[in-house]
Amino acid sequence: MSQTRVKAPLNSRSVAELNGLSRAVNQAFGVAGKTPLVNCGPCGRFAKVFRECWAERFGQWLNFVFVMTPDKRDCVHILVRLPDGNYFDGGLGVVSGELLKVEWFNAPIIEQTIYDLSEFEMRAHGLSAIHPDCPKYNDAVARHLVRQSLGTMEDAFNPRYK
Repeated sequence: MSQTRVKAPLNSRSVAELNGLSRAVNQAFGVAGKTPLVNCGPCGRFAKVFRECWAERFGQWLNFVFVMTPDKRDCVHILVRLPDGNYFDGGLGVVSGELLKVEWFNAPIIEQTIYDLSEFEMRAHGLSAIHPDCPKYNDAVARHLVRQSLGTMEDAFNPRYK
């Protein structure tokens, strides 16, 4: 599968579909105030599911992105970088690099350009961890929601599908 980045932006229908996926994720797993619970622990597991489903649907692997503490010793959030350079956050939807910096107060961001499962597991604090702040999270439900959403996307980068 390709690691090549597509330079064209996602078309507007695809962005709307991904933002709809985020709403479905929040409905399934919950929100506390304005904070999506999927972003309170299982964000790494969700990012992994999303990455696998994207590769399955589009034949292209996405890179993981780690939001780090200022000293870069601990990962506080995991999401994926979309082929056009924007990001997909399970709880927030499609976000630009600028919005990502605002959301995370200019925290250091590390992109994993070569997949390394052991590094990913370490930064995700384990893939089998229980997340008390998001008790409803379930990989099978996440996979179903992601596949359902990506399955409706025609050609994510074709501008004729606006």
